[in-house]
Amino acid sequence: MFKITPNPPATDPIPHDPALSPQKIKEATDRALDYYLRPEALGAPPSS
Repeated sequence: MFKITPNPPATDPIPHDPALSPQKIKEATDRALDYYLRPEALGAPPSS
């Protein structure tokens, strides 16, 4: 069977950035979720 589109080229994997530790990523995610979903937790006035 003939394949219409060619296979994608082989690429190197994205290098891991050691500055992004799993703990820092979790803390940043929690801050972002708290900012948007629980503004009272940060002391910000709730949006109307």
